[in-house]
Amino acid sequence: MLLSFDLSMSEDGNNGTMLRTNALSSGMELQLMDDDAHEKRTGRPLEGDARHGSLYRLVPTSRKAPLKPAGQWNTHEVSMQGTRVSVTVSEVQVLDCDLASALKQVNPACRIVLGIHVDDKVSAKP
Repeated sequence: MLLSFDLSMSEDGNNGTMLRTNALSSGMELQLMDDDAHEKRTGRPLEGDARHGSLYRLVPTSRKAPLKPAGQWNTHEVSMQGTRVSVTVSEVQVLDCDLASALKQVNPACRIVLGIHVDDKVSAKP
């Protein structure tokens, strides 16, 4: 399954897209966050498993996502094939992993839910 979308968020935006989820499972959250603004506001760096493009609190990114400034569109591609998940942001791969052990904790159904945090202005388009 390939999910491709463009995302624009406000400064210090925080959002998530739930992967492999349904009404009975919490699934995995693809973290969508303005890393730089968050670090500037808090005065400390984000951990890898909380950065944009990570599977929140499950799998860290291998590198920082190359995000454009707030309000501009960033292209995302998420590939899920069996237990393998990869995430690309603006043509740079930030996550590529095998979730064989982590998938025991989540529902293997390939459903996707775009989550919107109420306090943040986030726009997505296919």
